[in-house]
Amino acid sequence: GGQRIEFTFQNVSLADNGRRHCVQARTATKQTTSCFTLCVNELIQISCRKAKKCGRRHTKGKALTLSCVVSGQPMPNVTWRYNGNAITNALSMGNDWYMLSRRPSQSGHMNTDYQPRSKVFQYRLRTHSAHHDYHTGTVDLIAANAYQHVTSTQEIIITRDPTEAIRVVKLSPVVKLNQPFTLRCQSFIGGPKQKFTWYFTPAESKAKILIRNGRHGVRLQTSDRTSHLRFQYANVSHSGTYQCVVQNQVNCRESSYTYVDVYAPLVTTIHSTDGFMMKNLNQPANISCSVTAAVTSEPPTVRWFLNTHEIYTDQQQHMRHHGNLESVHHATSWRVDHNRAPSYVYRNEYRYTISTSNLTMDDLGRLRCSASLRDKKHSSTASVYARGVLVAVADSPRVVRVKRGHPIQLTCTVFSNQHHYMADVQDAGWLVRKKSRNTGALQYVTDQRGTNVVNEVTNTIKSSGVFMKRITMTIKSFQPGNEGFYICRAPALIKRRPGGLRMQAATRLKLKRPVFERQPITFPMKQY
Repeated sequence: GGQRIEFTFQNVSLADNGRRHCVQARTATKQTTSCFTLCVNELIQISCRKAKKCGRRHTKGKALTLSCVVSGQPMPNVTWRYNGNAITNALSMGNDWYMLSRRPSQSGHMNTDYQPRSKVFQYRLRTHSAHHDYHTGTVDLIAANAYQHVTSTQEIIITRDPTEAIRVVKLSPVVKLNQPFTLRCQSFIGGPKQKFTWYFTPAESKAKILIRNGRHGVRLQTSDRTSHLRFQYANVSHSGTYQCVVQNQVNCRESSYTYVDVYAPLVTTIHSTDGFMMKNLNQPANISCSVTAAVTSEPPTVRWFLNTHEIYTDQQQHMRHHGNLESVHHATSWRVDHNRAPSYVYRNEYRYTISTSNLTMDDLGRLRCSASLRDKKHSSTASVYARGVLVAVADSPRVVRVKRGHPIQLTCTVFSNQHHYMADVQDAGWLVRKKSRNTGALQYVTDQRGTNVVNEVTNTIKSSGVFMKRITMTIKSFQPGNEGFYICRAPALIKRRPGGLRMQAATRLKLKRPVFERQPITFPMKQY
């Protein structure tokens, strides 16, 4: 029979590596020997620099070194991969990743039980200048031997600021009203599967609203690391705070904010047809002006003008008659409603009105609505005329002082909505009196050779049935002989034809005299 001998290891370590012999001695000269070899393997361990669950961020343009410590028995072979492609020192990938030679780690060769352990080596991967196009991605360290295959993955993100995890930017610096604009959210956290969520807080409230794709003209486009929030038309209601939240597969959550202020330019519009409004004489009338502006705590301030004269409220008109308000006298019956406050408000649109209980000839002419809000100003004009009349309106004030040798330009508009006045509109022009407004010879201003007076005429027929003629008179070099009263009117107004009303636009041109200031005379003081 035989004898069975068992050899038991209570705690296998690397010191137990080697050949074991079992010897059976039958006699002094005869022995039977049997041997076996014990190979102790150690699990492969990879220890790299610990990165946060949101990825490892690095500053653009600076050197980057990845370092990992690898141990195992048998000693594994180590390879580096960038985005799944093997890294070699041949620089065949178009980037400047390169591997440094391995070196023994300073951690020693003893484990915590003071037992001999396998050798530990440090492996390094370096680039001199980090770039987001070449070095942002996944870097894998693969250690493998005949028994194991272990991979360690690091997420590398190159940013301008290593503390920046997410960035929300406006692709257009100024968001204008009724114009498309886009918000971009760029993520710098690790992980291939990232979820983008957008929230909106209006400027008028504090309620946070979840933005959904396709709602209110908003489109969401999301890629691996970027999400775009596209608006087809910017509205004033889109002003507010936009928050982008990014979350990856390991529950790393980062967010960033940006504020959008929709720029609403100040625009005034008088409700008219082709710039003309037709009213009935001796009847009540009202005119509206719409002002589009940004939503602020105070509405725009609107002032009305008729032929360069301001239109007041009833209270201001009462003060003017009592001498408390300096103003040029004018006999218009237009009054500003609601004490200059808007009569209608909807979001960013304000509507202002003026009215009269009895429209007269003094209420006809060129009407201007001028709005101002903080540092913004805008105005719009329209012409008010009555049915069956012939009207002449001048753009210039009643008295204009011109320097000698300077140019001056006067513009006049003659219009009517009656066909039998069409010939009179075409024959309208500028006339001049040299002495006074009502006395002296009245002559047409015509182009003459050798003079510096030029007339430019434009005939227009509007779609609303208005016949209009615009006459521009230009004096290239104003001289004392050009002083006088310049009157714009049509032949029907001069001859007082039946049905024609006498209405004209007059401007007085005067020479602006130079003002000489007395200069003080100083005498030098002598010292004795």
